[in-house]
Formats: sequence, structure tokens, C-alpha cells
Amino acid sequence: MDNDGFISLKEFDSQTDHEIQSYKDLVNEKFGTPLKAWMTCLNTQGSGQIEEAIFTDHCAKIGWQGNAKSLFYHLKMDKTRKFLTLRDYDTHAFNAFQRGDFEMLADDHSVRHNIANMSFQERQDCTFSQRWARMTSKIDREDLLSRQKDLAAKDKGAQCVKSLKATLVRKHGTITSAWKHGLDIHGNGRVPFGEFCVAMRRLGFVGNIQEVFNKIDTNQTGAITLKDLDPAADQLLVDFRTLILKKYGTYIKAWAALDSNRNGVLEEHELVEQCAKLNFRDQEQA
Repeated sequence: MDNDGFISLKEFDSQTDHEIQSYKDLVNEKFGTPLKAWMTCLNTQGSGQIEEAIFTDHCAKIGWQGNAKSLFYHLKMDKTRKFLTLRDYDTHAFNAFQRGDFEMLADDHSVRHNIANMSFQERQDCTFSQRWARMTSKIDREDLLSRQKDLAAKDKGAQCVKSLKATLVRKHGTITSAWKHGLDIHGNGRVPFGEFCVAMRRLGFVGNIQEVFNKIDTNQTGAITLKDLDPAADQLLVDFRTLILKKYGTYIKAWAALDSNRNGVLEEHELVEQCAKLNFRDQEQA
């Protein structure tokens, strides 16, 4: 007893006081403020109600060695409830949350102890108005990034090399067909960055075009080829063209031999049959 005219929990029940205080000291050490602990570790679902199982698991994760069930019971204002609220958890944190002080700046008096040793600029930076402005700016930036991530997640357009290839296959059937009809539309065998940009806009690509182009253009030539986009498909075509030129001499003669029904169109079954006759290694893929 200190005879100050007031009684504290420590004086009234030292064991419970030690239990609560040891937990709060650990929380402040690990999270900085109890409000941050509540928002980032306990109330992750945003329900505002923490059940005993979640609380005990939280105590174990932060390494608190006390009786988590006992602490949960002692923190509750209404003992009939089966959950803990922010007001139960920490009154100062609840009041800070109500006024939008998510970093509990109004409760932070640590800067007062060092103010005599600070420069003028340091004192200005530590004023409440400056700390509040930094906090609100940080929250605004985090909200903006969060909204951008949500929008990006909802956007079904291609955003990377992998999703670009999936989109090309979905639209054209194969990468080879996509290369001919969607990318190398002029038949030059190569697509420079400018043409690639036009093709991506036409496709509805929503990612970083320059970054994707650089990842495909591994040799940094300034233009991409089918070999860059799909080496296996490119090799398949090279092998097929090499084979028919070796057998027929020219593409015109090869076409005349492949188009057996002379209708000017090489249908799939014709190509498969001719590949089988030529003993081509991948009849079904040709």
C-alpha cells in the first residue's frame, strides 16, 4: 500500500496484475502497440470478436508463457460472453481505434524524454501533427496499394509471360497459330518491340509490356522470334521444313505433293497422312 488514496489492480490482486502486465509488455515489445497486435494478429477476419481458441493460439505464437485461458477470462468485461472485444482487450487501444489513431500516437509519450537532446528539425518531426500526418499518409498509401492489388486480381487479362501464353493458346489454339495470326502478322519471322506493343494492346494485355518483352527476348536483340516464345514449336517447324525441302527440293513442289486432293487447302487429316508417309517424328503435332 502506498497510501495515495487510490487502489490499483496490483494492490488489489497482484497475481492477476502480473499476468496481464507480462502479456502487455510482450505485446508492446513484439508489435509496438496493443492496437497493432489486435489488428494484425488477433482480429485478422475483421469480426471484432476473438474466441478463446484464437486467443490461446495467439499467446502460444508470440511465446507468452502464462495461462492463456486465465488471461482470456480476466480480460473479458462480461464473463458470460464467449468472445473478447477490443474494448476488453485494451481500453486505450479501443479509444485510439475510435478516433482513428491506429498507431496510438496520442498515447506515445516516449519522445518527451529525449526532447532536450534533439535538434530543431528533430523536434519538428516529433510533433504530434507531423507524426499524425505521416500516419495518415501511410494509411492512404496502403489503401491505394490494396485497391490496386484487388483490381489486378479481378482483371482477367494477361499480365505475365505465363498468362500471355495461356491467352494466346485460348484465342488461337496453339502458340504457333498465335505467332502467325496474332503476333508475326506480316510473316517476317521476327516481331520488334513496337509491333509487339500493338499486338499486346490488340490482345488486351494489362501487364508490363516492356518487362514481358524483355523476358521473352532473352538474347536482347530488340525483336522476338517463335523460338524465343516457344522453342519446342519452333524446332518442330524447322524439322518439318528441313524434311520436305530435302525430299521435294522446294516448298511449291512439297505443297503439290501434300495437297493430294488438289483443293488448295491442306486439311488436318491430309497433313497427318503425309507426315506418316514421310516418317516425320511428330505426325500428330504437325
